[in-house]
Amino acid sequence: MRNLQILRNLSISDFIINNFNKFYVIPEQSSIKSIEILGFTKSLEIYLLIIDNTSSLKSIFISNLPQDIEVIENISVLECKYIFNDLFIILNTGHLLKVSLLNSECNELVPTILNTGPLKCCSWSSDYERTVCINIEDILSVFTIEDCNFEKLIDISLQEIFEEQNKFVNVGWGSVETQFRGSEGKYSTIVNQEIHEESFQDKNLNDDTVHICWKYNCTAFAVNYICKKDNIRKIKVFNQDGVLLNVTKSIYGLQSASDWCSLRNLITCVQTLPNKQVICFLEENALLHGDFQLPENIKITKLLWNNSGDILACIGSHLIHNQEFIALWTTSNYKWYMKQNLKFKERIVYVQWDAALPNRLHIILKSGVYRMIEWLFQINESSKCNCENNLSLVAVINNNNVNFTPYRLVYQPPSIPFKTNNTFVYSVNAVIFPNMTLTSEHDYFDCNSTILYLDNNQILLLKYENTNIADIFSFTFNDPNVEIDFSTPVEMSAWLWILPNSLFFNWSRQDGNYFCVSHLDIANKSIIITKLFKLDSLIITIVNRDDDVIIHSEDGKLFIFQDDRLHLMSICFIEPCHFLEVINSDTLIALNQNKNLYINETIKWRDVISFYWKNPFLILVTMENQLLISKLDFVDERIQFKEIFGRNIEPRSYLVTLVDDQVILETKRGNIETITPRPFIIFKMEEMIKNSQYFEVFQMLRKQRINMNVIFDHDPASFLNNIKNIVNSMQEPSYLLTFITELKDENVAEKMFPWKYSKIKNETENKVLTICKALSDSIKELNNEKLNSSLIAALVRQDKLAEAANYAIKYNEIATLCHLSDAVIVYEAALASYDLECALKIIQYSKLDPSEYLPFIRELQETEENYRKFKICNYLEKYDEALKYLSNYEENEKFEECLKYIHKHKLYVTALELYNIKQNSVSNGIHSQYIKILTIVAEYFYENKFYEEAAILFEKAKLNEKALVCYLAIGDWFSSISIIKTMNCEKSIEMKMFSNTYDLLYKQGKYEDAAFIAYNFIGNCEIAVQTYLTAKKYCRSINVATSFKNENILRNIIKPYLKEEVTYIIESINSNMKSLNTYSKRLHDLREKNKQQDNDDEDDHDRMSCISSTDSSDCSSVSSFGSRASSVSSTAKRARRRERKLWNLKPGNPREELSLLNILREIITNNSKQYSESIPDLTSALIKTDDLNLAKELNVEYAQFLKLIDNIRREVWPVTELKEEGGFKDIQTKCPPDICITGRKLHLFNS
Repeated sequence: MRNLQILRNLSISDFIINNFNKFYVIPEQSSIKSIEILGFTKSLEIYLLIIDNTSSLKSIFISNLPQDIEVIENISVLECKYIFNDLFIILNTGHLLKVSLLNSECNELVPTILNTGPLKCCSWSSDYERTVCINIEDILSVFTIEDCNFEKLIDISLQEIFEEQNKFVNVGWGSVETQFRGSEGKYSTIVNQEIHEESFQDKNLNDDTVHICWKYNCTAFAVNYICKKDNIRKIKVFNQDGVLLNVTKSIYGLQSASDWCSLRNLITCVQTLPNKQVICFLEENALLHGDFQLPENIKITKLLWNNSGDILACIGSHLIHNQEFIALWTTSNYKWYMKQNLKFKERIVYVQWDAALPNRLHIILKSGVYRMIEWLFQINESSKCNCENNLSLVAVINNNNVNFTPYRLVYQPPSIPFKTNNTFVYSVNAVIFPNMTLTSEHDYFDCNSTILYLDNNQILLLKYENTNIADIFSFTFNDPNVEIDFSTPVEMSAWLWILPNSLFFNWSRQDGNYFCVSHLDIANKSIIITKLFKLDSLIITIVNRDDDVIIHSEDGKLFIFQDDRLHLMSICFIEPCHFLEVINSDTLIALNQNKNLYINETIKWRDVISFYWKNPFLILVTMENQLLISKLDFVDERIQFKEIFGRNIEPRSYLVTLVDDQVILETKRGNIETITPRPFIIFKMEEMIKNSQYFEVFQMLRKQRINMNVIFDHDPASFLNNIKNIVNSMQEPSYLLTFITELKDENVAEKMFPWKYSKIKNETENKVLTICKALSDSIKELNNEKLNSSLIAALVRQDKLAEAANYAIKYNEIATLCHLSDAVIVYEAALASYDLECALKIIQYSKLDPSEYLPFIRELQETEENYRKFKICNYLEKYDEALKYLSNYEENEKFEECLKYIHKHKLYVTALELYNIKQNSVSNGIHSQYIKILTIVAEYFYENKFYEEAAILFEKAKLNEKALVCYLAIGDWFSSISIIKTMNCEKSIEMKMFSNTYDLLYKQGKYEDAAFIAYNFIGNCEIAVQTYLTAKKYCRSINVATSFKNENILRNIIKPYLKEEVTYIIESINSNMKSLNTYSKRLHDLREKNKQQDNDDEDDHDRMSCISSTDSSDCSSVSSFGSRASSVSSTAKRARRRERKLWNLKPGNPREELSLLNILREIITNNSKQYSESIPDLTSALIKTDDLNLAKELNVEYAQFLKLIDNIRREVWPVTELKEEGGFKDIQTKCPPDICITGRKLHLFNS
């Protein structure tokens, strides 16, 4: 999307240049301020041409040809290099000249003969370590250079066939020759190949030129030559020592022009095909890698890549117009664009990219004109002209086409242009958009109009109307008084167009650089130059400051054009800046080629790729792949920039344009990325709130996903004063609903955007309640039914759920209510009001499980009112109120249930108060109940209010149901089962209760109790056996199977399980014994090593004590046994990491001994207890099942394990005095572990 814009434009003509036939630009001596060129005459006289910053030419005579070299007619310079103040010159005769240059004078001239004969071409590597020469016999010679001495490495004939070092192995599968085409097509491939070769035969042999190009890192070079055997041009790739790597195969139509691209590592050459001419690319393996088509009727004679590898210069001639040209090509997203086309009326003698500045090109013409043109990549866009109808056009040049993309209408990459103008006759070299408009009374032009600068120094005006490109006029630079003649193309640069007709530019003439002031004459179709100001230095850029024009020259000076005069400004940059932006009358922003961003004369940022100014924000793209936004502030009448926004972007992205509040970026691969920075949104929101555009503010913040609390926090007083207008103007109810649900009591704006609100204290007490109360009152007053959901939300945020539920039922917004608040809470609120219909609707419109809630509602509907209220209060855990409704029944109707409820919720005091009231109000029928309540309360207080004691009393009183509830509450399952047995229930109900009890115990991990219930009460043998096996009660499982006389269970379940268990335990014992032996041996070796150390025991002891104490303290701080929390570890994750590090078993750990002791202690303690509990019972079970061998094997392994841990315990933890150092866990680790043997011991086997 970027175009090439001329940054520096220099044109010089001097009579002495006409005598030269060879030139060479000295790269080390060329800079921005001066250029040094070596010129060689036909008699090989050497001159040094110096072009200073005043664009003046000075020539210095250096030397003549040595006397012992005979000057022949066709002698010329093939190659020259400047190395360490020495100039090396290679002549076509094979002579090598060495000229020592000191202070531009000749001190020494040493001739040397290269034994290669007359040369066709030669090339020097960029690191000056190799020289490649090819003579007229196609013999390639490689020379190495060391301390200015030349030594030949190898001689190779280009015409001879050698085996390539990197030759591909191809057996031919899939080629045309292997395809079956029948008898008629058998020889078709051979005939087609012969015809194809004949079509290229004449074109390949029209030029005998040999060309050499080096790889960017000088590890290989390519030779473009004609193979006489095959009559075809080929390219051979050699390494730096002359070893052949690859050769092109059957690539017809290659031309002599070639070069090696440094950026893409591709060999670039010209290929002529039957129907077109292309620039093709070859990989280092000599295989094709894409191409692009060239215009018709041209001949390319030379290809030159700049040092950065992003601009390809094609030098050639036009076959019809007989003109030589230089075309500059760039690529983006795999599409190639011709950005510049320089056409010359005379022959180009010399053209070369500058070695130091990659975008600078040196051109010397036959007539003696020297042109230096330096380009920079720049976006041509129209957003700088602040007009309402600005479409934010971006123009992309491609030869004689210009692609326009209006980013205010569409977002698409440049490879898919929105509109392309008509193809012009001449190539377009520059696109100029208007920078500003002075008046609005001009119908002919608008801010979307465009000026195109063509390669013939003409101007074309375009007007963009209704997204259609239309040609308006084509003008020439003709002054009525002076005839202007352009000798070279693109003499104008640094354009500035101010609507309607003011045009300013730089004119690089051969007699100097001029600042031109002109205006467009529409009637006469001409551009009239009214003022010419000659400057001593090149003009870099021209910008406007309101009505004035600012000119920036290469020497850093700034001039302002006022009242038809140039005035020198007080601001002066220390280096030239190619991008310049005016903030106000006293402040400038500038960016130079070193990526330094200046605010006036001070460097504010470094590594800046591009910037954009949008008052009051400065947008930057940096080399760290960040998009930065800085805000302009005035502090004590001084400008300060504060970074307020930063975001990572894709590498090598650059700014394209700004459209309103959106930043348009183009990525490396050519895609368009649109970013809307938050500061732009806040700045726009502030303007909208001032204009009371609250609905637009809600809409914008919702689209950008910004918390809507910012609307209130920005200006609370204004929001509350305009609350009725906000409610009345709300066209979309969801916006207000989102605002209410996002409300927070904290100042969200200050937290999210401190750069804006840190100094503004807009604190509001009870912010949520204040806003919701104002909104609910306004909505009720306006009676806007569209905002019912917002009204409900406001009531919910005020904790007025009952009122919110009434509005929800009234306006059928129950679903909204359930969404705003927890459905369970809303459901309970409806039950609390005893409104079952509301509760049913809440279940219907919420995500509550109907199977869980509907049965309860139906049960309530079928229950009379008093008992319904009791159940509702009981469900809502309002036990006191529930007991009140339950006690309203007369006689013994609900007295038993009331007693259970009292015991369940310990409502003894409440029950006593309620029945005391009934006793006072009713004379008969209640006295016995009152006495019973008194007795229960007395017994409760006497037994200290425990359920277990109450259950015992209920059981004695034969109140089995109440006793069962109490036993179930305390988890006494055996007592509960005994109560169940005494209840005389039906068999099915009783079994169901037993099954439920079994399931509950099994889930709780009480496998032994669960197996007891399954065996004694459920009577299921298989379940009881499996549960006992799970509980590791092997003998009991055998007893159960035996009692049921079930041999199948004993054979199919118990015996296989016992064998698997024995195998698992033996493997576990062996694994643990292996680990114990490994760690104990390692601990023994570690202790022996410590004993054999030097006599520095005291120093080592101090050092280890320090480490131990430090680490131990850390351990105690993160261990569960530590008494002090670590002040360093702020999270549990860090604490666990440090714990693992402290007890790391890696050799070399300072705490290695403690770590080994700890792991040995854990293995002994855990496994000794586990084995002692399970092995004896397992042994008994094996004997009962006649598996005596397994039992013996198990006990032998177990005995060896016990013996091993006993030995290790004595060796590792000897009886010595314990030193209490370190934390608790360290002390515990140094103590011998207790061997826990909890199970019984069988004496059936010898240990």
